[in-house]
Amino acid sequence: MEIFEGLELVEPGLVSCTRWRPAPDDPQANVDVPQFCAVARKP
Repeated sequence: MEIFEGLELVEPGLVSCTRWRPAPDDPQANVDVPQFCAVARKP
């Protein structure tokens, strides 16, 4: 993805917001929403 060019994505990468490091017992973790998020850093 062009917006992250030259950056290193932090796991789990570009995913639905509810799937970005959810709590283990979070019932919403498997529900996709029409928003995406990611964290990246300069290598």
